[in-house]
Amino acid sequence: MNPTSCYTPNQRLQQRLFFGRCEVDVPKKSLGKLFVDEVLNPFYIFQVFSMALWFWDGYRMYASCILVISSGSICASLISVNSNNERIRKMAKYVCPMDLLQKDGSFKNVPSDELLPGDVVRIPTQNVLPCDFILLTGGVIVNEAMLTGESIPVMKASLPMTSEVYSETETSRHTLFGGTSVVQVRPSGNE
Repeated sequence: MNPTSCYTPNQRLQQRLFFGRCEVDVPKKSLGKLFVDEVLNPFYIFQVFSMALWFWDGYRMYASCILVISSGSICASLISVNSNNERIRKMAKYVCPMDLLQKDGSFKNVPSDELLPGDVVRIPTQNVLPCDFILLTGGVIVNEAMLTGESIPVMKASLPMTSEVYSETETSRHTLFGGTSVVQVRPSGNE
């Protein structure tokens, strides 16, 4: 970790303008759009044709029951989908404090939504990671169950110093993925 490679305040401002905030913005669907998506579901289109057929054959009471039940089902589905979307939006807005390496070699506590690509941070213990990281020094044990379903914690090691270009898929044992829980941090000998 070389503090001289850290951003100056002016560089941080330029990078912030270029990259934006470190957050996931999940768009909110309007109730009208959710309603149209739900009504155009093939099941409900079939129900409309069934109701028309039953009305045409004189089974008005039966067709009315289908209409009431289908309308109730659409309303329940809309409420469920809307609340699920809100929960996903809240999860995506996750922010936690991170220790950011400064030019002078000290660490400054900043909110995770202020991080930029290339920032060097100290990985917090017993915390959920807000974004993807590359492990430069030390080792970390993480619980990736939320992403992979793997029930056993995974050991991550620091990225070896090579001239090869970093590839997330080929060096996944050096990558800490956002959304995973940090179980234990094992600092390197020089920290």
